[in-house]
Amino acid sequence: MSICRRLYIIVAVASAALLAPGHLRAEEVPTSLDDVEALHAWMDGTMEAQLAAYDVAGATVAIVKNGETILLKGYGYADVEARTPVDPNVTLFRIASVSKLFVWLSVMQLVDQGKLDLNIDVNSYLSDVKVPERYGSPVTMKNLLTHTPGFEDQVIGLFAHDASRMRPLADILNDEMPARVRAPGRIASYSNHGTGLAMHVVEQIAGQNWQTYIQSNILDPLGMERTVIAQPVPEDVRENVSKGYMHTAETFVEKPFEFVPLGPVGGFSTTAADAAKFMTMFLQDGEYNGARVIGEASAATMKSELHRMARTISPMGYGFIESNPRGVRMIGHGGDTIWFHTEFALFPEHDVGLFVSYNSQRGGEARGAFIDQFVNRYFAPGEPDRPTPPAGFEDRAARYTGAYRVNRFSHKSFAKLAAAFTPVYVTCDGEGALKVSFLGNRRWIEVEPNTFQDENSPDRLVFIEDDRGKITHFGFANNPVVALERIGPLAEPRVHIALFGCTIAFSLIAIVAWPLAIFIRWRHDVIVSRQFAIPMYARLLGWLTAVTVIAFTVMFVGGMEDPNEVAFGMPAGFEILLSIPLAVTVLAVAMALVSIRLWMQGRGRLVWRTVYTLFTLAVLISVWQAFYWNLTIIQNLRFF
Repeated sequence: MSICRRLYIIVAVASAALLAPGHLRAEEVPTSLDDVEALHAWMDGTMEAQLAAYDVAGATVAIVKNGETILLKGYGYADVEARTPVDPNVTLFRIASVSKLFVWLSVMQLVDQGKLDLNIDVNSYLSDVKVPERYGSPVTMKNLLTHTPGFEDQVIGLFAHDASRMRPLADILNDEMPARVRAPGRIASYSNHGTGLAMHVVEQIAGQNWQTYIQSNILDPLGMERTVIAQPVPEDVRENVSKGYMHTAETFVEKPFEFVPLGPVGGFSTTAADAAKFMTMFLQDGEYNGARVIGEASAATMKSELHRMARTISPMGYGFIESNPRGVRMIGHGGDTIWFHTEFALFPEHDVGLFVSYNSQRGGEARGAFIDQFVNRYFAPGEPDRPTPPAGFEDRAARYTGAYRVNRFSHKSFAKLAAAFTPVYVTCDGEGALKVSFLGNRRWIEVEPNTFQDENSPDRLVFIEDDRGKITHFGFANNPVVALERIGPLAEPRVHIALFGCTIAFSLIAIVAWPLAIFIRWRHDVIVSRQFAIPMYARLLGWLTAVTVIAFTVMFVGGMEDPNEVAFGMPAGFEILLSIPLAVTVLAVAMALVSIRLWMQGRGRLVWRTVYTLFTLAVLISVWQAFYWNLTIIQNLRFF
């Protein structure tokens, strides 16, 4: 579950861009997982190197194959200060969004029993929560399973510092219902709230709360005795929960337990041993150790394709996210809190499952590198063929170039501002390839219609057309749960930054120049004719407006010193801070009226009258920007 990092959403997309399918030259035979001794030796060396390279305190790993656990290991420390080693049988790691797989299994259990239809309006099952109507199309369970309900993202309050915000699921879903911002069923945008809604449908049908349902229908039958869904974890197992860490100045700094109010979407804690049972159950089509939790056919369906955004983008399964690192089919789910980073990966064609979890801030980087190394060693060694730029590409490059932004962001809160700081620009390098701004100097070469491969790796980008053949989005071939949407001039971050920069410049000039001019005239006893002077009340109004604009900017930047805190709720003092743009609105309107009066009366020299009017226009534009980016208290009331 990508938290405040989702506030800076590009980071989330980049980390999710696992290697895409490409043609590999089979230069060596894959190492066999049947050589368990060699597997253990490789794992020990790889994980110890990762802990050092990525400043990770501890990690836990499980690998299953053909119904058996062939590796179960812990590395590093669960508690650095106490020197408590990670025990894969005992140490609990926070698994974040991997928790969603329990939700989707619950949903498919009810489908298996004939109690739930994936293709009808979820409102049909809900009595105390309602998804608002829009676009003439209902939100279905299929949409929730594939992250295509069309919801905005919800960042503020995704986590909590303590248990005071842990409430019944229905209450959270009602109070934090996201806006529907796109038609359902086509373009995906990862949604925590959508998964929470799915779990509440289960609650409504089953007639019991989600904790009881999952415990009795999944955890108990599978013998997952050390998997905990309570927050905080019960006192008797609390000492077994790994601490989360940030590494700084050669030291691991312990961080507090991260509460997830929307519990079923990311609040679970488990051991590698329990994760191995869960993986084995999926690989054995719903059965583990004699216990069957879902019908064989329905379990197989869960692992099949349900939705694609485009032909060359990996599909979403029934809750499973599919990717194809180095051309090897992998289904599963990742999970991220701020401090914990987890991957739950199944390789169905090889009857293999892999679970790995890290307890430190850079664990997400380690996870991506580890999956690549594992797949390369055991399934697909070799290097990809390098693509060649097609002739005449420059003539049609404009079809793809332009400004984009990740479609997963808040539309109705001040967190929308993240979209202003994460623009993505696609350009043509003039030599037959595209470049993408946040991906550095990598060259992307067309290998199929609307599909581009990195010149030096199997990574692929895929552009998506609308019904008229116009490019509206692009995404990563191996990330079926988010896309980048093309944006026009009014949404272009550089335009907004330039406009607000003008307001700041005018404001700073007004703050300094007008008092300085008054002082100089007083000091040298200069008298300006009433007709040629901007009236004092107009200058005072402009000066007050300028001070207010600068004060808001400084306070906002200071209040966002640690963007991570947004994930835990509205920052302290933002009730007052977000009221300031309303004051600026009043001042801007007053300045506009004064400007009109100055021109009607011909007051002030033409140059100063023009400057005053331009300043007024800049402030009015900044007011529009404040409302556009939801920077007013009235647009954020529900978060206080």
